[in-house]
Amino acid sequence: MKVRVYYNLTKHIWSVQKHVPGKGWRVAGHLQRLALNNVTTVVNDYGQQQTRAEGKKYVHAFLEGEICTSAFSVTPSHRRITYNPKRDDAFVWKHSGDLFTSSRQVVLTDNAYAL
Repeated sequence: MKVRVYYNLTKHIWSVQKHVPGKGWRVAGHLQRLALNNVTTVVNDYGQQQTRAEGKKYVHAFLEGEICTSAFSVTPSHRRITYNPKRDDAFVWKHSGDLFTSSRQVVLTDNAYAL
């Protein structure tokens, strides 16, 4: 099932959204840890601009992919990804600052790690 995931800054947990026909994306649940396959990034420009202008934290950046039920471990091959709306226009690799747009797998624990 294809989902969108974002880190919930209030609950300190990952919020998972699924698409509901005719209603758009709706929160389906919250998880401490999960893995996604075939991941792409989504950053809503308007939400990003609002966050920067008002200094408030609007939900506008997501990882989109298919929930994976078999792999939850971060391996040495995984590298950390991050997104900071004040500094970054998109998701970036933490170690290099290079643009991150997609991955075959992302493991979400206390942070986000991609292959």
